[in-house]
Amino acid sequence: TGSSWTGAGTDSLIWQAQGNTDELLLFVCRRDPPTQRYAVDLALPILDATCCYRVEALFPSGEPSVYDGSWLLSVGLKLPPLKAEQAALFRVERL
Repeated sequence: TGSSWTGAGTDSLIWQAQGNTDELLLFVCRRDPPTQRYAVDLALPILDATCCYRVEALFPSGEPSVYDGSWLLSVGLKLPPLKAEQAALFRVERL
């Protein structure tokens, strides 16, 4: 069985994660036009700071990266530039 988490980031970002603590899909959407010149990072408070995570951008597609859990909790996931009403989809897997 899985769980669902939701949250909001800065600059009109909203997110929803589906899955469990070992693997989840992360959907990120921007509601309004960005107010920042560069894409902001999205902190993910649902992750474990003591673990490492493999993050793969599914849409838009990208190469997988490995992040420290404490980094994703405090600084956040690097997002692609998103305009208003655009979304990104990620697979997050605990290593």
